[in-house]
Amino acid sequence: MAAPALKRIPTQANSIDEVVDRLSAIVQWASESNSRTGYFAALYRKVTLSVREGIHKGLFEDPVRMARFDVVFANRYLDAFDAFRAGNPTSSCWKLAFQSTADYWPIVLQTFLLPSR
Repeated sequence: MAAPALKRIPTQANSIDEVVDRLSAIVQWASESNSRTGYFAALYRKVTLSVREGIHKGLFEDPVRMARFDVVFANRYLDAFDAFRAGNPTSSCWKLAFQSTADYWPIVLQTFLLPSR
């Protein structure tokens, strides 16, 4: 059976809420597809929700800068994920990380600690 299509969401997120939406879509797709690529997105979503909560609680000296940092950083992952799924080139570290989720069954922590090549 073919993997379900990943709901198309604009490539670049412009806000933390859009980052959460993109990550949630990836997690849902990965769950439905039985794809281990969703583990990183699930962890990243949890971290992003914590950052968003910290911004709302005033935990950051410059909440606007923190929100922008979060979005810019997340877009690097989202771009790599989209490129890999489309069969387009991506950086070697992301390529290795994405490919490794299908090649063998490391524990989740091992996936996050893969060396870059």
